[in-house]
Amino acid sequence: MHFRVYSKAAGLLRNTVRNHSVQQERDHHILVLSTGYNGLTQRVHTLLADKGHDVKFRLAISPENIRETVNSINPDFVICPFLQQKIPDDVCKNKLCLVFHPGIPGDGGPHAIDWAILNKEKEWGGILLEATDELDAGDIWAAGNFPMGSDSKASIYRRYMTEVAVDCVNEFLEKYDSLPERTPEYTKTVTKKIGDFEVQGKWRDPAKQNVRKVNWLEDSTEDVVRKINSSDSAPGVAHEFFGRKLFMYGAHTEGLLKGAPATIIAKRKGAICMGTKDGAVWITHLREPKGSRRPYKLPATMVLGEKQLKALGIQESSYNIFDNRHGNNIPTFRDIWYEEQGAVGILHFDFHNGAMATEQCIQLRQAYKTARNKKHIKVLVLSGGKDFFSNGIHLNMIEAAENPSKESWKNITAINGVVREILTNTKQITVSAVEGNAGAGGVFFAIAADHVITSESTVLNPHYKTMGLFGSEYSTYTTPKRIGEEKSNLIRNQCLPLSADTAKSIGLTDEVIPKCEGFDHAVIAYAQKLANNHQTLLEAKVKQYVRSKADQAMVLSESSELRKMYDNFNSSVYHTARHNFVHKACVKETPLHLVDNNLNDCLHATKQRGIILNGNRFAAESKQDLKQWIQNLQKQDPTFLPGLAIVQVGDYGDSNVYVNKKLQMAEEIGIKAFHFKLSRETTSTQLVHTLEQLNAENHIHGVMLQLPLDCKYDIDVNEALDCISPTKDVDALGATNRGLILGGDLNGALTCTPAACLELIMKSGVMIQGARAVVIGRSVVVGGIVAELLKWHNATVINCHEHTHNLQEEVKAADILVVGAGIPNYVQGSWVKEGAVVIDAGINLIPDKSKKSGYRIVGDVEFSTASKKASYITPVPGGVGPMTVQMLMKNTVKTAASKHFNEYRQPAVAQEV
Repeated sequence: MHFRVYSKAAGLLRNTVRNHSVQQERDHHILVLSTGYNGLTQRVHTLLADKGHDVKFRLAISPENIRETVNSINPDFVICPFLQQKIPDDVCKNKLCLVFHPGIPGDGGPHAIDWAILNKEKEWGGILLEATDELDAGDIWAAGNFPMGSDSKASIYRRYMTEVAVDCVNEFLEKYDSLPERTPEYTKTVTKKIGDFEVQGKWRDPAKQNVRKVNWLEDSTEDVVRKINSSDSAPGVAHEFFGRKLFMYGAHTEGLLKGAPATIIAKRKGAICMGTKDGAVWITHLREPKGSRRPYKLPATMVLGEKQLKALGIQESSYNIFDNRHGNNIPTFRDIWYEEQGAVGILHFDFHNGAMATEQCIQLRQAYKTARNKKHIKVLVLSGGKDFFSNGIHLNMIEAAENPSKESWKNITAINGVVREILTNTKQITVSAVEGNAGAGGVFFAIAADHVITSESTVLNPHYKTMGLFGSEYSTYTTPKRIGEEKSNLIRNQCLPLSADTAKSIGLTDEVIPKCEGFDHAVIAYAQKLANNHQTLLEAKVKQYVRSKADQAMVLSESSELRKMYDNFNSSVYHTARHNFVHKACVKETPLHLVDNNLNDCLHATKQRGIILNGNRFAAESKQDLKQWIQNLQKQDPTFLPGLAIVQVGDYGDSNVYVNKKLQMAEEIGIKAFHFKLSRETTSTQLVHTLEQLNAENHIHGVMLQLPLDCKYDIDVNEALDCISPTKDVDALGATNRGLILGGDLNGALTCTPAACLELIMKSGVMIQGARAVVIGRSVVVGGIVAELLKWHNATVINCHEHTHNLQEEVKAADILVVGAGIPNYVQGSWVKEGAVVIDAGINLIPDKSKKSGYRIVGDVEFSTASKKASYITPVPGGVGPMTVQMLMKNTVKTAASKHFNEYRQPAVAQEV
């Protein structure tokens, strides 16, 4: 297929990324705003970054969020590659906002590609238009089309529509930069109205199941495939199987088998073959309805049940991977097949969405071993799917497994088996042909080859960390050999996408095929050149293999990786992240790694240091979440109203300030707060009496005692805290709640400052499990509880204090450092380990004549020097403090919800928005 959009700007990309040190003449401050960080959005994001623009990415969470994001970033303009909600009118009026719509001019509605497939459109396209108060009706800056084939909706979107979006963005940039002035008068000269286009679409309502439904008696095989293609990857086509409503995906025409319409006549590698009125069609995946136990796509036979299919006499229709009799002439479903062109062998594999299940890895490994033993083959090409080369282990299959930890282990060792065969192949040159995108283990699987070729359109995501995993696939062996240790750590920890050109420029891949060239043809030509020089290349490969003691190095790398992965697979962090991914859980905020890291830092091997963990910003986000949480609960029961009682003894000035802040925050969130201010003459008996009275008040869900006490008489603070009912102890400073934390029960209220420290650590994205965490300070208010929280999140914790010998050495070894010593600038920056996450919970006043107050606030860590070595660090003030208040509010809402809905400590109720 070809694209009818042409832009001079499109040609700039390749030169830009190869000479990134030269600043482009026209750099822009751009906000990329999207409903999700999908492949199309990543392609546009990497394109703009490669061009040298200052690009910020944010998720479009809500209209209010969009407004706040645009106002705070204040970009030159906003580009929305994938937007499922309307931009507020006031934002459109004040800022140029460009929205990409996957339809031709005049087309409107949420199912543009679905309708294009259903209506057998011969040509389709996309437009980049200016957002206005009317949906999909603004001035059009760029448009592009492509001829429609027989691809699925998902494939069309990922490949052809994505490239139209890229070309439209390039065309927009060229036009925007050509304007003498950015005024409406000049803008009109480079934009078009819908009426300016010869071919126009129209508004279409959502395509419902009644138009997607297959009529097995009347629809031809082509019709069946088209309807299922129009619904891939969502919502699928509904059909009743054995009395169960399921949704069908992954349709492939079958050229040999035939059977009665709507009847299952065969199965193959998890797919089922169903008869049509004029042939048969393969269905690879099925999904249970939303609200079911497994509302996500799985192999069809797994959903239906192998026992049921066996009882019906459904046989496996196998095929020989190395018998290419089907070729392009007799269509069928194949996920692995092999062909040859002279001395070049091509091992094709095309797994649904790039996910490689355990059995698929085993089959691919066996196929590779067979191809490797063909003596006449000099170059072996690993040719992945057009949409995805590979995305590593199969998370859906793991989620559905009886024992997800065990299945994860089987899956990673199986894919490692494939990689091992590639790395130990001393008979041939191996080439990875990566036309589609690749992510996680799929990237490391690809770079195990001697040569890696990508398409210009390819986007790579070489990281696992966002899933709570370290990763394997011999990545610690192969990646440093290609790009060095520093860049390897950067791409693994920053969790950012790489464009094809960026990947080549840093040495991760070897060649990029321009999208104007045929990828398959270019790969074969590349492989044949290698075959012509086979002997020389192979001798050099074997010599390097022996001299580097590759066998020993690979064993050491894999064993180290798998030790980490074994721990990861048994961690709640991984299980939660996987569950949220598979079940498509709603994302509440833009992940921090996309907020604070800039694309292409790894291009320059930049040391990403001193990223500020901004407590004020996170606190503002938390406030909105809590406010929304309360509103959602009030929809269930309008009488729900969290109540918080703050008890203060005396009149300390600082305490007055802190209490007022808490009262104000509670009001803003929607918590009814009560302030009980007792005199300095209050006795211990009177204080206990007040606390016990509040314990008995049903409208009070949380009680906290403001510390320190300003009292005339001696009062045992611990005794007073223990008088607060454990179910209302929202500061979690009483013995009961502290005991629960010590025992590993983290479901209830967590001590506020330690909880704030943990929240900030998690915001950094660092993998806590297995990390070496050093906590300085052992008080119950901060250090002691932080150490326990980190321990129960599977860190290796060292709790230090004033009597610790070799404190400097302990700090230098810390991946995570939390300091709550109460000593200004106690930890010197030179002690901090390169890349550590530093949480400074200290707050100290030191004299400063330049300040009006006569003093300034500093933390326990020497910030100016530590920030040059730490990857993430909290400021003082503005770090832990604001988040501590939010943890108090969170505990209050959580406790109120648990009590009000009579499900104390039940996650189903005590769940944030």
